[in-house]
Amino acid sequence: MRQKQREELQRCAWDFPYFCEKYLKILDKRKKLVPLVPNPIQADFADVMDRQPFTYVLKSRKVGISTFVAAKFFWKALFRPGFEVAVIAHTEKAVLENIAPIYHRFYENLPKFLQVPLKHQTVHKLHFAHDSRIIIGTANSEGARGGTPVALHCSEFSRYENPDDTMAALFNSLGADPEVVLETTANGMNFAYTMWIDDELEYHRVFYPWTEDPDCASPKHKYNTPDEIQELVDEFELTDEQRNWFTETYRLKCNSKMRILQQEYPIIADHAFVSSGGRFFHASYPGGDPEPGYITYAEPQKWHTYVMGVDTASGADKGDYSAFCVIDVTDPKKIKTVATFYDRIMPRAFGKRVLAEALKWKALVVPEANSYGLTIIEELRLKNYPYIYHKLDQKDGENTWTKKYGFWTDRASRPLMLSKLYEALYDGVFDGCDRRFQGEANHFTYSSKGKPEAQSGHHDDMVIATALAVYGSHQASIVREDRMNEKPENIRESLQFEHRTGRNYSDDWDDWYGDDVNKSYPLTIEGSY
Repeated sequence: MRQKQREELQRCAWDFPYFCEKYLKILDKRKKLVPLVPNPIQADFADVMDRQPFTYVLKSRKVGISTFVAAKFFWKALFRPGFEVAVIAHTEKAVLENIAPIYHRFYENLPKFLQVPLKHQTVHKLHFAHDSRIIIGTANSEGARGGTPVALHCSEFSRYENPDDTMAALFNSLGADPEVVLETTANGMNFAYTMWIDDELEYHRVFYPWTEDPDCASPKHKYNTPDEIQELVDEFELTDEQRNWFTETYRLKCNSKMRILQQEYPIIADHAFVSSGGRFFHASYPGGDPEPGYITYAEPQKWHTYVMGVDTASGADKGDYSAFCVIDVTDPKKIKTVATFYDRIMPRAFGKRVLAEALKWKALVVPEANSYGLTIIEELRLKNYPYIYHKLDQKDGENTWTKKYGFWTDRASRPLMLSKLYEALYDGVFDGCDRRFQGEANHFTYSSKGKPEAQSGHHDDMVIATALAVYGSHQASIVREDRMNEKPENIRESLQFEHRTGRNYSDDWDDWYGDDVNKSYPLTIEGSY
């Protein structure tokens, strides 16, 4: 290697900004191959990456964060032997069309003297001769989760299908002194939102709005500016060019929907997850305000598994309502509402009502533990009711665990609980048929601070009770096992049991039911399952 090339290689190895601008090529918005000259957002993030090993980036679309992270990690893999990078996208389409081409374009457009030879190359992998690797996959791909990466880039992680499991697997695989970048646009009140508001999270959080990108500007005023856009223009003192771009984006890319605009192209972080005053639930239901009372939609079925969400109020004449919702989770993909209760009732009386209903359905009870909810937990435990939602809590400095009963609602857990309900409704998993729930859902919106709650003059007690039931259903196995071990009591139940489990009791029913059993009992399973 000639001396000049050797000196150039050494400079590139130590000077990332120089290497980036001179040798890394990207496609601009006109699909033209150009040098990667950092925009103001990328330049700011370069400083963040140098100072912070764990970073959570909340961003507007198309501000260049993914490209810049790729550039930084590619540079390290190129010049540091044994440096392993894992890049996780939310879909295979994102891998093939967006992320993988960036890395391959970087390598293919380097001059020969900078191209470290490759041991192996696929769409999903660059394996260099000095044993550095870049592995690109999805949240569900085993290949991307393998190895021991020291650099991890989770792209659009708010859209991962199983974020808890995926994140746990990825972080358990990290090598020593890792660098982690989580970056995403918002996707409603889900896992990413919970992480963003968690004050105990050890990530440095940074937000990049589109207004900091100079490319988000248009000299031409192509559309009339809607009033809701003009309000934001005035509030944030946008330029005429920014107003034009914002209006055009609203019309063409967001279908003239403000919630989509503020989620995909937020100006402040609060806009990223929610749109003030917007509806939380996507569906609109018929009917007006809920009426008090008890409603049943089905009767208890043997071998079925039930979960009961409970929201407790003070019982005051003009206060909130106490509510419970019982759901059938026998088939987790077809969750059905079977009973609901909604009334202003004193906590002690409500506790007895909850216990009676729990015994009727043999349901897992998921009571909100805050405030008056402790009364419900006390009533259930006093009567030794066996199925109460709980978490295991470890005392500081001790190797002992205790059960913490009920669901404790706080700034982090409430959005996560509500998001599970939203997803179940949106995916068609939960029927949401109760008219009290539907009446409240019509008025369940985002407040000016981004909190989903009932509009002024309305209530959200049945929404919360239903959300508790749906969220707590992941713990229903403690009920399901006992229900499935129940013995049939007559020939009809025997046939039902055989139908469900494949276990044959039809030949020895005398042993089960005795000689005095009515052998003429109708042998049918119609309408049972």
